[in-house]
Amino acid sequence: MAYDLNKLAKLQAVNDLAQRIQTRLNALETADAPIKSVTVDGNALKFFTTTDTTTTPAFTIDLPAEMFLDSVSTGLVPNFTFSASTYTGATDPNLNGKPVMVLGVKTRNNDGVTETISYSFLDMSALVDVYVASDTSIVITDYKVKANVSADSDNMLATTANGLKVDGSGKVDKVVGTVGDVVAFAANGAISDTGIASADVLTKVAGATANNLVTFTSGGGISDTGISIATNAEVTEMLDSIFGAAS
Repeated sequence: MAYDLNKLAKLQAVNDLAQRIQTRLNALETADAPIKSVTVDGNALKFFTTTDTTTTPAFTIDLPAEMFLDSVSTGLVPNFTFSASTYTGATDPNLNGKPVMVLGVKTRNNDGVTETISYSFLDMSALVDVYVASDTSIVITDYKVKANVSADSDNMLATTANGLKVDGSGKVDKVVGTVGDVVAFAANGAISDTGIASADVLTKVAGATANNLVTFTSGGGISDTGISIATNAEVTEMLDSIFGAAS
């Protein structure tokens, strides 16, 4: 029989689980050379069979060097100027005057304390250059885009002396009403405040499962939590699948 991990367990089942864990812990304490302590040394994890971490570790796991972006050194520079003192150890990318994304990659050194930042530079001019609207077709020249705007009546994008503008005449106007009230729609798409607080409306819960737990909101609304109570048999089956059948 399959068990549902989303169901709640009774206190008796939790007590049985605690008893099993304690039995396993007691067995571990009498096992040969269990791990008693772990230390971090640079990029290495050292495991000891005693609490004395000055002894030779039972075994060591070497982890890869930690590398991540440094938030202070990483960012978009709209008008880049290379400086050897600012970008220590980096090579001039010859991107002066352009928008550049500077990536500062921080690496922790072998001593586990000091850090080194390596710089990379991405030319962002193709993405950041100004958009210019113009005549009859889409043309990209020197990273500048020229495009014709459709004259169709349902097109909300229009041209002005300052560039492109979205025509909002077809949008729904904001209505001054009470926060939390139910909104009513008219046939033409306009909206109005019904004066009925949404907290006072109790909606039917679709797809609810019988005997599931129910959650109540402060306004009296309800919802199906999707959580049912596990039977003792289901809890026992779950425990047996992990720890083996109780002897």
